[in-house]
Amino acid sequence: MDLTKQSLTTQLLKNYSNPIVLDVETSIYLKGHPFSTKNRLEMVVIGFDGWTKTYLPQQFTQLIRELEKSDFWITFNGKFDIHWIRRELGIVPKSVWDCQIAEFLFSDQLWKYPSLDESCEKRGLPRKLDVVKEEYWNKGIDTSEIPYDILRDYAIQDKESTLALFHEQVKLFEGEHADKYKLFRAQCNDLLVLQEIEYNGILYDVDNSLKAAHNLEEQIKKIDNTITQICQISFPFNHDSRQQISKLLYGGVIEEEFTAPIGVYKTGLRKGEVKMKKFQREHLLERIVEPLQGSEMKAEGIYATDEETLSALKAVGLAKKVIKLLLERAKLAKMNSTYLQGWPNRIAEQDWQDNIIHSNLNQCVVVSGRLSSTKPNIQNPTKEAKQFCISRF
Repeated sequence: MDLTKQSLTTQLLKNYSNPIVLDVETSIYLKGHPFSTKNRLEMVVIGFDGWTKTYLPQQFTQLIRELEKSDFWITFNGKFDIHWIRRELGIVPKSVWDCQIAEFLFSDQLWKYPSLDESCEKRGLPRKLDVVKEEYWNKGIDTSEIPYDILRDYAIQDKESTLALFHEQVKLFEGEHADKYKLFRAQCNDLLVLQEIEYNGILYDVDNSLKAAHNLEEQIKKIDNTITQICQISFPFNHDSRQQISKLLYGGVIEEEFTAPIGVYKTGLRKGEVKMKKFQREHLLERIVEPLQGSEMKAEGIYATDEETLSALKAVGLAKKVIKLLLERAKLAKMNSTYLQGWPNRIAEQDWQDNIIHSNLNQCVVVSGRLSSTKPNIQNPTKEAKQFCISRF
């Protein structure tokens, strides 16, 4: 695009018909997550220079007609809004200008997750109203319970703030950030692809994943029993406790709480019953390996037991056997908590339907510009997790 011949705004209006700013307001379960059936789309605001229209659910038929006229949607964190419009109305934009991506690029990709409010403050523009968040959402009052006028004004201010930010960003792309404009448009196109990926998600075989997780748990129990036997531990030991693992390797005292009879009740409702009392006994464990220099933790006498530290220890004999078992245990436990048990847990927690994982693919996080994936991270899963990802194509 030759920005020297005509303004960017003129070029945009020439290339796209009926540009609109779009903002949605939803119920607040899991922060309005669009893939939870417990959430609803409560209000949509669209508009551009000099006009604004507000739509409630009973007016969405009219909204569909308006959206179908537009080739160009201006958004902030647009995947969220597009997910909702697609879910409820079955429409996606032909092209998008996402103000959050622009702010991320203006910062040389150092500003993670720019917010609309902070972006407007930085540019000296009208900021969002806080009344809905402060007086309703933060107090657990759902969007459907907010008075119409208050919610409408809040949504319209979001639209106006986004529109003002859009115009300011156009100036920046025409001026000091002209060299970033092609990258920005490419990333806006990427946003639509990522929205498609997130929306369709990954079909996951939850039942067989949980069966595999159970098998790993049995393997972990066997490792725990082996450690208990070769270290001659004769008291309850928590293999998941970093402090107790530290004392097993580097020495220390582990306190055991137990109850013991101290007589019988002589009176009252419990007369004749055995009376129990809690006691504590100490178990001293001898050091079997020297800790790495500088691996001390905040708790006195406790040293690091992470995988990197364990792999670097100079161990022989019993210590070498124990460390090998601990490293294998850590590998199995991580696989279970992250994938085989972790992904089914995430599906249940997020109220995702049909065992489909809807991960977040983030454009505004990594300084190098590459994508990141969160909640859950679906990048580079282990082969054990991949085997339960089901193709629908």
